[in-house]
Amino acid sequence: YRFRTMHVVPDRRPDGRRPDQRFIPGGWFLRASGLDNLPRILNVLRGEMSLVGPRPCLPEEFMALGSWKHTRSRVPPGVTGLWQVSSRSWSTVDDMARLDLDYVAQRSPGRDLKILLRTVPAALRRLREAGGQRRALRRAATSAQV
Repeated sequence: YRFRTMHVVPDRRPDGRRPDQRFIPGGWFLRASGLDNLPRILNVLRGEMSLVGPRPCLPEEFMALGSWKHTRSRVPPGVTGLWQVSSRSWSTVDDMARLDLDYVAQRSPGRDLKILLRTVPAALRRLREAGGQRRALRRAATSAQV
């Protein structure tokens, strides 16, 4: 489960002169803060996910992982994980997979606790970065209209 943050329309990327129109009102905030994942607690309670683990991925991402997907799938997906609390803005699918494999190889309750404690600061950092990007898009749209 997850909160919907975007309209159900074909993919429309911003053209650099206007804000991203795919988001529903407040959707950018939910996505940037990670709060769109809050309903996943229901998945944890149902035993389908854990609090900490590899990031659940889309089917096409899973297929792109090749042989790594088998090791990564040894543990249930998590609401948060090592990839989520790392600098994911520069991460590729390979980077994500390496972090997930590292997590699976060194999984422990202590490490899970450290990841949980890093989750809130990471979410706040992403929210601050997204707000700055959003303000820059608004400034660009305003100057383009003048």
